[in-house]
Amino acid sequence: MPAIFNLPDQYNGDSLDEVTFNFYINDTSTSNNISTSTPKIQIRNKKDLNTVIDTFTIGSGLTLQNGNQIKWVKSSVIDWGAGTYLYDLQVVDGGKTKTYLKGQIKVLSEITV
Repeated sequence: MPAIFNLPDQYNGDSLDEVTFNFYINDTSTSNNISTSTPKIQIRNKKDLNTVIDTFTIGSGLTLQNGNQIKWVKSSVIDWGAGTYLYDLQVVDGGKTKTYLKGQIKVLSEITV
């Protein structure tokens, strides 16, 4: 089962806060090298799970660092609108897909535009 990590509230019109995920094998002391893996994050509206709102991959919002870290950075502004969104982080390695993480992102209406 994936671990659950709900991101802090975000503002529509702002850049997504940077998040770094560290990967370890069964504990917090042995690094899990994912440098040859393909990670992907998708965002979907909680009210409509059939529609992909945004996708992040290496070079497009995700970077891989130190062999065991995925950094999630959205360089452009969040333009999804106010609401609650769900995401998960899947990693494909050697033809096997594993979902490591899932959670929600609450996007608040911006006041100043």
